[in-house]
Amino acid sequence: MRAFIGVLVLILTSSGSALAQSKDAAYYCVADAAGGLKYNESMKKWEGASFRPEAKFALRMNFLRARVQKEEYSSLVAEEQVSDYTVTVTTSGSNTGVDCISQYPSKTVTVYVSGNFRCYTAVTEYIFNVRTNRFLAISRVGYVGGEDNNDNTPSIQGGTCTKID
Repeated sequence: MRAFIGVLVLILTSSGSALAQSKDAAYYCVADAAGGLKYNESMKKWEGASFRPEAKFALRMNFLRARVQKEEYSSLVAEEQVSDYTVTVTTSGSNTGVDCISQYPSKTVTVYVSGNFRCYTAVTEYIFNVRTNRFLAISRVGYVGGEDNNDNTPSIQGGTCTKID
């Protein structure tokens, strides 16, 4: 029985330390497709549109810690190993990164075992998966404010990221 408990403790300890070996990462991301809404001046209405993909940026992830997060679903409680990072996005051609924060006013962004995470800059919501190297960049400005012009058009861009570190 002691041998069994010793092996169990060894397994639990090594799985926790494997997660703790997470590290900083950097990616270069480029949009492949884009679409959204645009205002049609002649028709005096908004309509769906295809846009030229323009998003090109560096994504930097600075590792903070690994931890176990508890989630409650109805009457079930599940535990999931996650990693916390600070994240910055630097637009191609710029030398200055912008903090990409979690939806809760915190600079800490949680990356799940699936590789998914979400973060926000001033006007863009990003959704990433570092396992599939795919991203979505969603610009949610315009349209809702009532301005009928193309100064701010809501859009979504999707593309891929290449690890650069």
